[in-house]
Amino acid sequence: MKTSIMFPKRFASGEDLAGKQVNLTISQVKKEMVYRKDEEREIVAYVLYFREAKKGIVLGPQLTAEIVTATGQDDTDNWPGQRVTLYATPRNVFGVTRQVFHAKRANGGEKPPASLIEDEAEAATLDNLAAPTQTSATHYPDTGGEPEDDEKPGSATTRQADDF
Repeated sequence: MKTSIMFPKRFASGEDLAGKQVNLTISQVKKEMVYRKDEEREIVAYVLYFREAKKGIVLGPQLTAEIVTATGQDDTDNWPGQRVTLYATPRNVFGVTRQVFHAKRANGGEKPPASLIEDEAEAATLDNLAAPTQTSATHYPDTGGEPEDDEKPGSATTRQADDF
């Protein structure tokens, strides 16, 4: 059994793209509480979700600016329905080289890898999609980087920031 199935992550990471550039359709941006491992506390963050992927991406300033450029929309309320191409590049984050998400105008990328949709069985349904779609990524707001672990150990529930 794949370890990604045994221990699924809450958010997508650049490594999930497996070197591909993928197109996705933005479905929503939600304010949520996320755990920052480096500070060992929960913070309020904005998480980007896509129609074609179940895992979200924690937005940071750099990725947000890239999505604004790609969509021409500075207001996140206008992002749903917009398509972007996601890709990842290596970057040093907290002393570890990680694949960090970037976004650009949609341009015919590949279908999202199974690791972005949580359930490999659901990956087969993407083969039936008519148009290529985009994937999500994780950026941490204050650092622009990705967390090593995107959920606090023992925390099985997702809480929205508005609940606090």
